[in-house]
Amino acid sequence: MLRVDHPRLTAAVVSLGAGLLVLATGPALDVVKRADRAVFGFLSGKSGELVGNGSVEDPWGVETLGPPPAIEPPRVFYLDDNPDQYFERMPPPPSDLMVVMARLEAAGLDHVGFGYPLQWESPDTLAIETMRRAMDRFDRAVIGYVVKDSTAPEPVVPPFLRASMPYGEVDGDGTKLPVVNSIRGIAPEFGGKESWAGFTRIETEEGEANRAYLLARWSDRVVFSLPLALEIARLGLSPEEDVRVRMGKDIRLGSDGPRIPIDFRGRVDLPDGPIEREAVPATTVISDEIPEGFLDADAPVFFTDERLLGDKADRQWAERMPRVDAAVRGAPRTVGKSAVSRPSQMAELFGILGLSLIGASLLGKGGLLKRLGLSVVLIGLVAGALAICIRSGVAPMPLAFLTVPVATAFSVLLFDTESRVEVVRAKAAKKAPAEPKAAKKAKRRKGKRRP
Repeated sequence: MLRVDHPRLTAAVVSLGAGLLVLATGPALDVVKRADRAVFGFLSGKSGELVGNGSVEDPWGVETLGPPPAIEPPRVFYLDDNPDQYFERMPPPPSDLMVVMARLEAAGLDHVGFGYPLQWESPDTLAIETMRRAMDRFDRAVIGYVVKDSTAPEPVVPPFLRASMPYGEVDGDGTKLPVVNSIRGIAPEFGGKESWAGFTRIETEEGEANRAYLLARWSDRVVFSLPLALEIARLGLSPEEDVRVRMGKDIRLGSDGPRIPIDFRGRVDLPDGPIEREAVPATTVISDEIPEGFLDADAPVFFTDERLLGDKADRQWAERMPRVDAAVRGAPRTVGKSAVSRPSQMAELFGILGLSLIGASLLGKGGLLKRLGLSVVLIGLVAGALAICIRSGVAPMPLAFLTVPVATAFSVLLFDTESRVEVVRAKAAKKAPAEPKAAKKAKRRKGKRRP
C-alpha cells in the first residue's frame, strides 16, 4: 500500500475531484451520459422507458407506454387497367395527375403518398410544372421510390433530403443500416418544392416476408420508408427535430407519437396479415364517385399501381403496404411521462463536497475488513437515498453522487490509513543513528560487579 501523511484528506480530495469531474462532463460526454442513464434507470427500475438527456434543462424522466391503439385502415386509390379510359394513358401522365391532385385538395385532403414511381418518357414541361404546383398546395405530398446501392452514387435528392435526419443523430450503432445512394429508373420526378420522399423497397436488399426496412443510410442522411415518412408528415413533425432513432430499440415520433420497435438493421416486425384496407379505383376521383367519408378518416391515403400490365414489384408492395402501415401506426404510444428535475448546480456542488468529507471521515479508521464493510454500507446508503429522491421527483445527477463514495472507498483501501503520528514515529525511528559498539561494551563493563 502507499503511505501518505494525510490519508483522510487525500481520500476527500480524490472523491471530491471524481464527483466534480463527472458532474462537469455530464450530458456533454456521451460515455458519461450513457453511464448516468444506466444508473438512473437502475435506481428508477425502468431503464427501458427513459426520456431526456440528464441535463438541468432536459433531465431524465420515466415514460409510460400504453397498448397499441386501434387504427383506421389506410385509404388506397389504386391504378387498374383503366377500362373506362378516364386517363389519357396509364400510369396517368402529369396533366391527369394534376387534375387528380387538385380535386383531392379541394375535397379536403392535405397529405398523400404515391406508392409507385412518377416517371414518364418525354413529359410535357408545362404539365409537369402545373402538377408540381398542385402538389405544393398539399401540406405534404410524399413520393415513393425504389432505391439501391449503386456503383455510380448520387447525392441525396431534394425530396429525400427534406424527409430525412442526420446520420450523426442516430443513437447507437448505425453501421448495420442498409446503404443506398441512388434511385432506380431514369429521370424520376421529384415533385414540388415542398414534396417529400420515402422508399418503397431497397432493390439491393433481399426482402423478408415478416419484416420490412423502415430506415436506410444515404450518404450522411438517414432516409425513411414511404409509410413512415407519410406518418411523420401526417403528425406534423420535423424529421430532424422530432424523430429519434435508437438502433436496436425503437423509432420515436414526437413526444407522444408511436414508439416503433426496430432491430439493429432498422427493420420492423410486421403483424400477421392480411391487414384490412379501404381501396377504390383512382378513376373515382375523376368520376366524382369517391365514397362518402372515405377521405375523412384518421388514416393515410396512398396511390398504388395494381395493374396486371404494371410492374410486378409495385403490385407486391401494394399488397404488403397495409402491414407496414399497421406496424408504424399501430405501435405503442406514450400515455404518461414524469420528469425527475435536478436541483440547482450550487446545491449539487455542496452535496458532493459534504458527501466526500463524510465519506473520508467514516472510512478513514479501522482495519481492512472494517473499511470494506463501511464502504459497501456507504455506497448502499447513497444509492438508496438517490432512489428515494428519484421517486420523489427531484434528484441530483445519480452518477456524480454515486461516484463520490466509490472513489472514497477506493482511496482509503489504496492508501495506508495509519495516523500521521504513527507515520512520524516510524520516520523518526528510521532516521535515529545507531549506538556505537564501543559505548555498548563500556555499558556492559560498567554493569559488572567487581569481587
